[in-house]
Amino acid sequence: MSTQKNALQSLNIINDLATLGCVSTNKEETISVRVDPETMRALDERAIQHDISRARLIRRYIQEGLRADTQLNTNTKYLDAKVTSLSRDVQAMREELAKYVRPETSSSQLPDHQKGGKKKSSVG
Repeated sequence: MSTQKNALQSLNIINDLATLGCVSTNKEETISVRVDPETMRALDERAIQHDISRARLIRRYIQEGLRADTQLNTNTKYLDAKVTSLSRDVQAMREELAKYVRPETSSSQLPDHQKGGKKKSSVG
């Protein structure tokens, strides 16, 4: 009975290696990752739901993460360029408006009668 169990485990290991491509090409590299038991259970459950090995699921997640990261970098570069362009447009509009709007005069430059507020009485 234990011989059959060992043979089954060996077949599962070979299947996982074949899924990774290690058996046929032997070009992929192996990495070790530490995960907590809760994450391992979640990976196992998800692998069962998708009817694939845990190794294939992890490889798929890595590939999807890399694609998402590449897309995010592309979007970030686009948005940075757009913000820079809009900033230039706003600055050009400010400069154009400045031609038509006279500069504000500070209250210290106004004559006393235009400053507003209460006048101080010299009588005490």
